[in-house]
Amino acid sequence: MPDTSWGRHIIGFSTRGHHRSKLATGPLMIILAFLAAVYCVTELTRQTDPLVLLQTVGLPALFSLAVFWDLALSYWRGKLDGVVSNVYEKTLTVHMGQQQHLFSLDEIDRFDYRAVDHRDRENQGWLHKIRLGCQDRLVTITHLQIRNDDGFAEWLHALNQRLPSILRQRIARGEALTGNGWRLDSRGLSLGRRDPIPVEELTQPAIQDNHLQIWSIGDEQPVLRLRAWSRNAFLLYLALSGMSTGHSGNQLKMGRFFFKRGKRSVLWLLPAGLFLAFLVFAEVYLLRRGNTLGVQVVPLTLTWVLFLVALEGLFGRVEFYEHGLVRRHIFGRKHVYYDDLRRIRIHFRESVLSASGYFNLKLTPLRGSTVKLELRQDDPVFGEIRDLTCSAMAWRLLRQMESREYLQWTNEVVITRDALEVTRKRYDNKPEAFSIPIDRHFRMDLDEPKCTIYSAVSPGRRVSMDTNHNDFYPHYYLLLILSQRKTADSR
Repeated sequence: MPDTSWGRHIIGFSTRGHHRSKLATGPLMIILAFLAAVYCVTELTRQTDPLVLLQTVGLPALFSLAVFWDLALSYWRGKLDGVVSNVYEKTLTVHMGQQQHLFSLDEIDRFDYRAVDHRDRENQGWLHKIRLGCQDRLVTITHLQIRNDDGFAEWLHALNQRLPSILRQRIARGEALTGNGWRLDSRGLSLGRRDPIPVEELTQPAIQDNHLQIWSIGDEQPVLRLRAWSRNAFLLYLALSGMSTGHSGNQLKMGRFFFKRGKRSVLWLLPAGLFLAFLVFAEVYLLRRGNTLGVQVVPLTLTWVLFLVALEGLFGRVEFYEHGLVRRHIFGRKHVYYDDLRRIRIHFRESVLSASGYFNLKLTPLRGSTVKLELRQDDPVFGEIRDLTCSAMAWRLLRQMESREYLQWTNEVVITRDALEVTRKRYDNKPEAFSIPIDRHFRMDLDEPKCTIYSAVSPGRRVSMDTNHNDFYPHYYLLLILSQRKTADSR
């Protein structure tokens, strides 16, 4: 029973343990095991000789038993490792199977957290992993989030809301937070043998590309970059989020450096390398044959052109900053501000080799060539790149709507300040026109390469959009801004 000293109950959360079966990885394996079991039962009714039975049903029976035993074991492991946790004003309770753990929020000295994109044949969602520790106790919580309404996000948000103020009080009392190569106390953030950096000189931290990054005011590069899953990295993030009040400052043209990615996949370098080796071989062969210089010009030129292209593929990269991106290549670099992008196309394509697909990004500025980038669907920076680029263009579209009554999205869809106007043909070729109000009932279900837009009040009136359409995502972010404003006004 809850103790009155724990304080007011804030929120609770329960989950089943995440244990995947090792053998029964899909319905086909279960069907085969079921058919093997039926075959064994049939043979048992027909045969009476033990030796013949051993020869005919031995392997099918063993296979069937192994699959069903693995299914039962994975089910009971998940049931025993299920987690029930409650957040109170002063206390956190965690029930795991038959064990109960009680943590005082004022004494938590270990908090590690990470979330990875999880995709397999059965499930698609986010796999969350949390390590909580207090003195010599350590608890690991693993949760596979398939739906957004399972209560986990609210539970984690409540915990993140409570801890920063508690950490500030602990540091003010003279306590310190420590991790791999850093220490945070009342003097500031200490890194190795360097003098402590006062908290007032630090900007707000950020978790990007599965790393915790901390900047000093006026610095482009982070002073500390840690893996988000390293010891107490998330606890440091919460502490500085509640303590540091500085910003990057306007003295940096591009702002703070966030992360970088290669411009294209390296898989294409294999055939390019083979073709380059062939050209080099042809060049050596022609030189030994004593051919004239005119005959050697073609393979020599192709060799150097392909060599430069290969260097561009290996060393070319795109660096993303707070206010823009830098495209680096073998001939120099080019700066592009997010506010100067005039077209953004994000094309999704499925992968035949894995459950995760690929995104091809084309960012076209007002002046200059298009910046191209290819990312895996489970790349942790894809969402951040989409937010940085598309939100800037969405605000520019919003300013354009102030001088006009509507904005044409596609041939069938028009965006106004209050609604989404849809004009299309039905299945019987008759025209159909309806409106989807942009209010607190406005919904957008994004599942690449489709996005379904509808109203919760009238779910029958909906429109399905292709995310591969030019400038889909900037208009998608524009609708997010409009719906958030309408929701805030209604409150």
